[in-house]
Amino acid sequence: MLPKTLHITEGFDFLGFHIRQYKVSNTKTGYKLLIKPNRKIIKETKSKIRLAFLKYSSTHIGVLIKEVNPIIRGTANYLNKVVSSKAFRNLDNYLFTRQVRYVERRHPKKPHKWKRDKYWGRLNLTRQSEWDFGDKTNGAYMLKFSWTNIKRHAMVIKNHSPDDPSLREYWQDRSKTNSKSESERFNSTKQKVAKRQDYKCTECGESLFNGEPIEMHHIVPRSKGGKDEPRNLNWVHQYCHDKVHHRMS
Repeated sequence: MLPKTLHITEGFDFLGFHIRQYKVSNTKTGYKLLIKPNRKIIKETKSKIRLAFLKYSSTHIGVLIKEVNPIIRGTANYLNKVVSSKAFRNLDNYLFTRQVRYVERRHPKKPHKWKRDKYWGRLNLTRQSEWDFGDKTNGAYMLKFSWTNIKRHAMVIKNHSPDDPSLREYWQDRSKTNSKSESERFNSTKQKVAKRQDYKCTECGESLFNGEPIEMHHIVPRSKGGKDEPRNLNWVHQYCHDKVHHRMS
């Protein structure tokens, strides 16, 4: 069966995104291309969240937070380069619904005010919300999709080809800017390591954020007393990491 051919104004789905050209009145062409999260990835994300809440419905809230936060962080970082504000609000509303059901299941006989005071409040001090969900005994809280900044992809300057050797500096600066943006999801120690390396893999010299998985390498192995401190750490691509350990073995 041959694949269906669609016009760009009809839109199509690709790798979790819906790509479509819309009619507008404020451009020369009369059209504007928008890339948004598609229905499938929203549905799959909700399913992951639902399964995590069901699996840990009877456990302490700290365990639940550790399971759900990676789902939120991973999906938000994947979608934050496109038009995702509406999708993030949708997912946050779904999160709140699951949170309420979790609390109701754990404390069916407690009054609403008791539940609110125990589980919701201003836990993320960098935000102004009074509805952060978490553990007030230690300050741990569940993330929200809308807390992830949306950083739209920067357009490449016309005729600036990555194959043009005279534009090497332009592409290096562009790669470095993208790498800094990607590294913001790390904690302060990991960001410091990435910055020290100029956001490049110490093994192959390529950009850390070229699409390959990356891993933290201990210069002095922990088995030999190496510590988790910046001067003993390097970011490397997964493949490069395997090569390093192969040499050391």
